[in-house]
Amino acid sequence: RLRIENTCFKRHTLLSTHEGQLWRIHCGMVRAITWDDQGQIAPLGFWGKGSIIGSQLNPITPYEFECLNSVEVEPLVLEGQIFTQTLLTHIHQSGELMRILHCRRVEVRLLQLIDWFAQNFGTRSRDLIYMELPLTHQQIAESISSTRVTVTRLIRQLELAKTLQWS
Repeated sequence: RLRIENTCFKRHTLLSTHEGQLWRIHCGMVRAITWDDQGQIAPLGFWGKGSIIGSQLNPITPYEFECLNSVEVEPLVLEGQIFTQTLLTHIHQSGELMRILHCRRVEVRLLQLIDWFAQNFGTRSRDLIYMELPLTHQQIAESISSTRVTVTRLIRQLELAKTLQWS
């Protein structure tokens, strides 16, 4: 049996998305992105430990995976039911992010995104949820179709209200 070594990528590195390559994330966090002809970034998904990602799971062009922190991945070849389940997971996440993006008020979009991250990447401890979320205010703003200045202001308000603690 052939054993393929895991590959490590540094923060801000783009994972190779050559034709058909799939990856299973062992540690770290990745965001899938595309952009328009003016260079405006549109995040398409966020993936962490255990997730399977690859360009063949989304037909959008351009489509890249940006490492949000140090990431370790293993190359995969998927077939049958596992591929179908992975595709359904990607479709479900796209639907959730679209639901958040279509909230009218930016404050609601931010709170919904934070809640989504807590559910998908958080660890519960008593009444608190801890998340190691390697996102900048700019990346959050891109995710909710807002500006960095607005996101910074809203996060500051949540911190003052003791709803969110950011470090």
